[in-house]
Order: sequence, then structure tokens, then C-alpha cells
Amino acid sequence: MKNIEMPTLEELQEMAAVDIRTVDRSTLVELDDVEIHEELPQAERIADYIKQIKNFKPDVIVSFLPKTIIISMLCKILFFRNIPVIVGERANPVARKNIIGKLNDILFKKADGCVFQTSDAKKYYNIIDESKQIILKNPVSSEFDVEPFKGERKKVIVTAGRLSEQKNHELLIEAFSKVKDKFPEYKLVIYGDGPLKDKLQNKIEAVGGENNIILAGRVNQIIDKIYDASLFVLSSNFEGMPNALLEAMSLGLPCISTDCPVGGPREIIVNNENGVLVKLNNADDMANAIDKILSDREFAEKIGNNANKIYNQFSVENVCNKWEAFVTKIMKKFYNK
Repeated sequence: MKNIEMPTLEELQEMAAVDIRTVDRSTLVELDDVEIHEELPQAERIADYIKQIKNFKPDVIVSFLPKTIIISMLCKILFFRNIPVIVGERANPVARKNIIGKLNDILFKKADGCVFQTSDAKKYYNIIDESKQIILKNPVSSEFDVEPFKGERKKVIVTAGRLSEQKNHELLIEAFSKVKDKFPEYKLVIYGDGPLKDKLQNKIEAVGGENNIILAGRVNQIIDKIYDASLFVLSSNFEGMPNALLEAMSLGLPCISTDCPVGGPREIIVNNENGVLVKLNNADDMANAIDKILSDREFAEKIGNNANKIYNQFSVENVCNKWEAFVTKIMKKFYNK
């Protein structure tokens, strides 16, 4: 294991005194040269992070996820006061009840810029200064910019995501089990891997779904697997802005999603217009929605065609332009104090 030298007090003071605007750009390292040493103990990893910031001399630090936000903000407060930090909330802050969540909540508000994926997440933090915050949703890769599938769709219901408590695939399995006898020609295919694989397989056997519910594992090209499916279902307990749902809608698939806390799906689905929202953790409600879409081809085509129209809002170019504009605004505000 690489031996990481802890920064000295003099080095930390030197870092704190750096004025980013006067840095010689020829001395900077390439981003590809910066490594995050996951194998290090936490204290050494933080020291390594501090040293890399010193060497890299960034104009701005952008940080996601609670632990990295905490580290970035503590380092800013202690060592990098002359570097702006932008933080992003990508999940459900309400669900974090531990000390990490509480510390994240405190430090998040002290950042120079705050990015949210949903309006509900923005409301949670209740930051007064509107100029330092923005709602930016996830981009959708250009490979999903396609015309909706035309013709007879495969009699397959699909979902994709980590096999975890958050994704609540048990709910989807339970809901499908309620309609599988009415639609015996359909299969439910769950793409993804994770710690609940055995538990979900037991659930499949418990509902008698061994012949028509498949745990297909992780795949690299999900578009090839779901493009001509009849239906995509997201059964999550909570989400930020779910990529899998955005991608499925961009392909023009009829989509069902639970109405998750913090509102990712409800901000992109207009119920019964470009998708269907169902009650959280309610198998009957989800089963009824599946029944309606499989039974009513005209309705399925309508919501699929309307869903396909969201791609332009979430194209990589569109989202990146918004990110660039926001980061530029925060930097100008910070350096022109």
C-alpha cells in the first residue's frame, strides 16, 4: 500500500494562503493524474485528499454524496477558504437519520453553491439565498435519443436497478404476481445485481413465479434489452432523479413509477399523460396500473409517445450547459467579493 505522508502545519497554512486567481496554470496536474485511494484508512485518505487539492489547485470543488461533502466542507472551512465549493444532493435527505446525515445537513448549507435534483430536496434544506442554489436533473445519454419502437412489442415487463432495499423489487414481484394469471404470456425481467438477490429469488418462488419472473443480472447495454419491451416499472421506496426511469421514458416505453418521497418521478411524470404514478409500497395500486397498460394498447401508446418527448429536456448538452452556467455564476460571485 502506498505510504501517504500527512501534511505539515506549514503546508496547511500555505494551502490556506493560496490565491487561486494568481496560480501559474503551467504547474497544474491533469485531472487523470489525481487518484482517490479507497484502500487507505479514513484519516490518511483525508490527508491524501488535502495534498491532492494543494497540488491540483482547482478553481472550484464540486462534491456529491454525504461523506465527501462533509470532508470537502470541513477542508474548506479549515484549509481552503479561498476555493469555492459546490455541493449536490442526489438522493432523499429525509431518509438519512444518522450522524452522517445530520452533519451533512449542517455543512451542506455552508457551501458556496448547492445543486438539487428535485424541488422537494431544495425545500428540505430551506436555504434562504436563492442565488446560490439551482435544480439540475440528470442528463440522458445520446444513445437514448431514438424514435419509439414501432410494431408489436415483446410481452415483457422490465425494470433495472441495484437489488437493494431502496429499489423495493419485492413490491414489483408482488404486484406482477397479482396479474400474471390474467397475462400468462408476459414475463417480468429484473436487470441488476445486489445483496438482495437470494431474498428476491425466494420471493419469486413464494408467489409461484419461477416460470415468468427472471432475475437477469447486470447488463452493459440496457438499451438493447428494454427498447422493445411492453412496460418499464420503477418500484423504489425513494429516489433522487432516477436515471433508469429517464432512460426508459426517453426510449418511449410506457412507464409506471412509485410516487417516491422527494419527488424525482413526480417531477417528470404527468400522471396518465406520459406515465403512471402509483402509491408507495402499494402492490394493488401497482398491479392495477400494470393491468391497465397491458389491457389498453391505445393508452400504452399514448403515454409512451409522450414520454419520448422528455429527452430534449435532459440531453447531455442541455444539462451540461446549465451546469456550466451555474458553476461560472458561483465562481464569479465568489472571486468578485
